[in-house]
Amino acid sequence: MNKEGPGQSPYHSLVLTLNRTPNFCQILQGGFQLEVRVGCSIKQLLCEQFHLDPDYVENRISTIFLDGKPVDDMETAIVNEGSTLALSAAMPGLVGATMRRGGYYAKFRSIISHQQKGTSREFVERAITVKLFNVLAEDLGAGFLLRGVRLRAPNLKVFLESRPAEFRNSLESARLDGKEMQLEELQQMKWLEGSELIELRIVLPVQASNEASGENAQH
Repeated sequence: MNKEGPGQSPYHSLVLTLNRTPNFCQILQGGFQLEVRVGCSIKQLLCEQFHLDPDYVENRISTIFLDGKPVDDMETAIVNEGSTLALSAAMPGLVGATMRRGGYYAKFRSIISHQQKGTSREFVERAITVKLFNVLAEDLGAGFLLRGVRLRAPNLKVFLESRPAEFRNSLESARLDGKEMQLEELQQMKWLEGSELIELRIVLPVQASNEASGENAQH
């Protein structure tokens, strides 16, 4: 693991260059960490920090859990340091209808609903955990992975070990802490030993081309 110091991250940083958008739904549902400005409402987090379209947030994200409790009002529920935010599109059946934000059946779960009310406080950068379910993982997952997320090392290990040949064939290169890594070394997982969290970012062909162009322009 990297030693923390000036300008250094306390976590290994893994960058995977792939030739197609991967399916990371398993990891996205299990949860990933992000540094965000906490003290804001869920609505502010989604629209102002994650830059999601307000119409998408309102119409597509129908079920929200904050720290394990269903949320009905995105504008009054405050995201704090260490919060876990789970987002889902509409889920089927009575359970899905009951947990749906602001739905008819929401009154039947009032005792377990998130009750925190208040105004946003001073923003400070802190870590939270985000979980994306069903179609939201497909819609939003790549955007988070392109920016970079933080994952528990055991979860990443299980995920990489369980990938089919299609995923392995899509891998073009890997960099660990800025240094090129052989794909065989990546798959052996020895670099994960002793690590708790890993910063993961993916790079897709168009992005890789843009980054290369930017580097050439600087020389």
